[in-house]
This record gives sequence, structure tokens and C-alpha cells, in this order.
Amino acid sequence: MKNTIEDNNKELERITGVSRNKILKRLIEIANGAFLDITDKWMNQKEFEKLKPEQLSCILECTIKRKINHDKVAEREIEYFINKLHNPQRAVVLLNKMLGLKGIDKVDIENGPLELMFD
Repeated sequence: MKNTIEDNNKELERITGVSRNKILKRLIEIANGAFLDITDKWMNQKEFEKLKPEQLSCILECTIKRKINHDKVAEREIEYFINKLHNPQRAVVLLNKMLGLKGIDKVDIENGPLELMFD
């Protein structure tokens, strides 16, 4: 029975490309997002393009607003981005459940990033 479950999980991982380790790594990225100096604020396109991959992985939704600036020479259209971020506390709760740490009710995420090692 155990082998059948493991075989089914491996087949599902092969077909979908999603594994337990990938999910855990993604949740850790989201949990650490609180420490990556990215907030729910407007930023211009240059600032958005400078974001690192670990910062981009914390973005749940991005909205683009176009604004026309009038200056002495010409009109310029500028794009601004506002980012809605994943909830890092929710990611920590899901990590706890996946790792079997159900006894923890509250987790302090203010003292630094969460560090776990995976293959």
C-alpha cells in the first residue's frame, strides 16, 4: 500500500512538475518576503525591472497604471506598478502543516528570514 502511494506521488510529480520540495521552497520564499524590502506601493517601471527573482516570487498580483506627464518638451507616458504581496504569515502556517509542526500556534517572523535546507 505504501509503495502504491509513493508510486502515485512520483507519477503525479512527473506529470505536473510539482513536488513537495518545490512547494516547500516556494512557501519559504513567500515567508521570507517580509525581509526583501518590497512593499505594497507604487513603483515605476525601472524600479520594477530591478526587482530580484526572490522579490518577484513574493508578488501575488501586479496592477499597471499609465500616467501622462506633461513637461516643457513633450508628453510622456509613464507606467506605474502596484504590487499585492503574498501573506508571509500564511506561508509560515502552511509550512508548519506540511512539516508536521502543528503544535505551533504563533510564529515570530520579525527576527530574520526562515532558513531550511532542501535538496
